Amino acid sequence: GEQIDIHTGGIEHIPIHHNNEIAQSESVTGKKPLSRFWLHRNHIQIDGGKIAKSVEGSVIYLSDIVERGFHPLSLRYLFLGAHYRTPMNFTWEALTASQAAYGRLLALRISLGENVGTVPSKWQSQYWECFNDDIDTAGALAKVWEMTKDQSLSQEDLLAGLLDADRVFGLSLKELDAKAKELASQHIRTEMNIDILPDSVQQILLLRDEAREQKNWARSDELRTALQDLGYEVEDTASGTRIFKQ
Repeated sequence: GEQIDIHTGGIEHIPIHHNNEIAQSESVTGKKPLSRFWLHRNHIQIDGGKIAKSVEGSVIYLSDIVERGFHPLSLRYLFLGAHYRTPMNFTWEALTASQAAYGRLLALRISLGENVGTVPSKWQSQYWECFNDDIDTAGALAKVWEMTKDQSLSQEDLLAGLLDADRVFGLSLKELDAKAKELASQHIRTEMNIDILPDSVQQILLLRDEAREQKNWARSDELRTALQDLGYEVEDTASGTRIFKQ
């Protein structure tokens, strides 16, 4: 058409290429503006270096990522975690961290079952505000993780919220493929009954509760780490401490 809603491109196109395109198109059609919105992507580097086919090791293909055992949507999760207008540095360490976060999200998704409730309007307004603010996917992801910790939400409504946000994220949370289920299984936690835990673990939990009551957060974090070293993860909620076997 003679006018478009969204025009994309890299930031290197701003000073010359896109200015020429605007001048040519608007002169021919007589309609302004050529595009209502311009989305310019900042550059992605690999290990701090420029991506260039002429330099060995400076180009990574999706097939390379899959061959190393990563789910391809872990790469999407990595990209979602940074604003598209900011520079981004790809490293295998960063991708590993993103895969772990994506795996935890998948595990949570599985734990919620298949009954979809009502999208929680309180959280929907917050993550959609981020989406509408120049496509701030990183901010929206943070809001969604906050939503997962809202103890007032039912499983059904939380699932509805996750699926609603995923209409933009595109992380395939509605139907998990086999590799996604395999990844999720590595992050599924088993909640433990505190009364049946070993005495040593119960003692650490007791000391941690005392530290939290005294607002000694440094001591509380030390005891959390001690529990993690023993293979346990704690989660603090309004109704008390929950503990999971990792």
